[in-house]
Amino acid sequence: GGTAMIAILGKHSRPQMLQFTSPQALAKLRSIRSRFFHASAALQQWAVGEAAWRDAYRFALVRNPWARQVSMFHFLLETASCAKPCGQRAAHCDKRLLPQAGPWLPSAGPPP
Repeated sequence: GGTAMIAILGKHSRPQMLQFTSPQALAKLRSIRSRFFHASAALQQWAVGEAAWRDAYRFALVRNPWARQVSMFHFLLETASCAKPCGQRAAHCDKRLLPQAGPWLPSAGPPP
């Protein structure tokens, strides 16, 4: 996935990567609660400035959309801190934004 790619690119071209050569860009993104790796191209451009963006070699990785959705589903269920007990989890956890398991998503057992 993207994390593996950023690790490989960092190993071989770290001095050329905008996210590592521009500490002020990281600070700008942190100020809006974002991270360079997950920010959109427009936010990255805003953070590093027009000149650095124009001079940079840019490319995109396109992830399998199915794998991306499965990953996001598991992130929302597990990593988003909603598995913690009441009183220790974020307020948004009590607003269940994911549907309950139903015939389209059995909660246990083999498929019918």
